Amino acid sequence: MIRDGRTEQRVPLHVKVGGPAAVPIAELIERGEAAAQRVSADYAEHARTQAKEIATTGRALLKKGADGAEWNSLYTLVRDLRTSGESANRRTLTGICESLEFVWTRCDRNDRRLPAVINLHLDALVLAAAYDMPEETLQRLETELGLAAGVLRLGEGHIEP
Repeated sequence: MIRDGRTEQRVPLHVKVGGPAAVPIAELIERGEAAAQRVSADYAEHARTQAKEIATTGRALLKKGADGAEWNSLYTLVRDLRTSGESANRRTLTGICESLEFVWTRCDRNDRRLPAVINLHLDALVLAAAYDMPEETLQRLETELGLAAGVLRLGEGHIEP
């Protein structure tokens, strides 16, 4: 590595964490696991709040017959929930978000079945975020949503991907 015109060697990690003040590996692992638990607990509340907001706003937009521009802010919230779900290892919640994104961007916005399929996704988001459901149940829910989305015609969606 070159810094300020001179060559500097990298210090190996085992040297950085070694020495008289070194923390045993087992303790580092315990600390990491505890931190992961705290993040997971914090994420659960974030996911519940975000999913409720998405569902409430989505239903209002459906009732109103909103145009594409109005759906964009909601789409952004769903993408945020998806990416944070990926970070928190909430695969099913992430999958439901991906399916909803597909419905909004790829399915014909004039398909009369679209509002029902969007409502199913909104309900699924709230369920997946709010309840401590078995992973197997959530995976079945995600699969069923994919089947529901699969009956829709492809075409111009509510939102440009």
